[in-house]
Amino acid sequence: MAETNTLKLIEDILSSYGSDLVAAIRDQLKSNGKLATGNLYNSVVYDVKINGQIVTMSIYALPYIQWVDQGRQPGRMPPVSAILKWVEIRGIRSKRVPEHQQKTPENNEKLAWAFAKSIQKKGIPATGVVAIPWENSKKKAYSDISHVLALANHNATGQMLEDL
Repeated sequence: MAETNTLKLIEDILSSYGSDLVAAIRDQLKSNGKLATGNLYNSVVYDVKINGQIVTMSIYALPYIQWVDQGRQPGRMPPVSAILKWVEIRGIRSKRVPEHQQKTPENNEKLAWAFAKSIQKKGIPATGVVAIPWENSKKKAYSDISHVLALANHNATGQMLEDL
């Protein structure tokens, strides 16, 4: 019974931590201007599971959060199709193209290609949208879980001594 209570307490701590971490990641996305569609922002969720005596907390998001968080080194060209969607959503227009030609699919493709080539050449700086919230909050989660485990160990030891 005590083991079940301990697992439930850890699950509760991780649920609270997951909720706070998701909120902090979303705040980082917002403060870094990474809300073109809101899809990445809305994709950030957490899940806590108990499997036997193991409690896990996972954070999920669209895969490209990796590039937003860690940046991208120069070298490989990113997918032009993804950049094209971003150009269209952001409504980015070329300064060198006459206004009546700016909204054409061909112009958007040229812009996307130019952005992709620039990323290939220069890379993208890291924002830390995941790393910063993680670093700021992991000590508290570790501390809270350690406290629960120490208390459970203390209670179990006390019970063993009473049983002698």
